[in-house]
Amino acid sequence: MKVALFGGTGFVGSYIVDELVSREHQPRLMVRPGSEGKVPKPEYCETVSGDIHDDYAIRETLYDWKELPMNCCSLEALSGWPILL
Repeated sequence: MKVALFGGTGFVGSYIVDELVSREHQPRLMVRPGSEGKVPKPEYCETVSGDIHDDYAIRETLYDWKELPMNCCSLEALSGWPILL
């Protein structure tokens, strides 16, 4: 399954990435510039560079990966995106 993940380099998100990969899912993570080195299991993840306030990066993360969007970052940060809430 394709999974779009916001907050995948954080404490909780990194465990979610590990679990997704162990179950052979395909995670796509939106990663802040400079945090690329924090991506768990980078060989199995697709990444999109951007900030949670960057509409283009959010759309790029979700493009064609709408099977399961997951948010591990602040819900307040995504308040303008009702599809995710």
